[in-house]
Amino acid sequence: MDDNAAVPGADIDWALQEVIGRVATAADKVGATDPAYTVSVVDVRNARLQIYRKSVTTDAFDLSKYRVLAPAGVSIEFEAAALSATEIKHLSDLIWALSPEFKAAGVKLQSWGPDYANGMHVLYTSNTPELPRHLVESLEIYGLGTVTFQVGAVQSLANRQADTSPFAGGARIHGT
Repeated sequence: MDDNAAVPGADIDWALQEVIGRVATAADKVGATDPAYTVSVVDVRNARLQIYRKSVTTDAFDLSKYRVLAPAGVSIEFEAAALSATEIKHLSDLIWALSPEFKAAGVKLQSWGPDYANGMHVLYTSNTPELPRHLVESLEIYGLGTVTFQVGAVQSLANRQADTSPFAGGARIHGT
């Protein structure tokens, strides 16, 4: 039996993690000039940086600007994203702006965020059987299916009470 098997992260090469982390930071800077850029994801176990872009095919942006960032032994792979970082930010702002209208229609938006490969995901509760179609359509500005809705509530895993003496620092916080 591997003595490290029970220790989370014991199989991670932390020096490599630091190297790929620096490459990810540099990729984010390049991404600021790339209209199709979404996010970079560090995968240290496979010695790679995954770069999500709305376009993984040839476009006007020079992908070699990303490739030159990787040192020997680290690969950069491009993954398809449904939305760019700019579009995700725009949709998030729009969802926030529309939340009072959803609430007035009996729909409480619980949380939302990107699922890089599929678009924006919205978690909600409702006392009505259907979502207001006009509000859903107003969020489909980047295409059908780029915003998905799922009934559900955010579960609190910790609260302020989990940070009381003598457990300062959240020592009483336990995961699911």
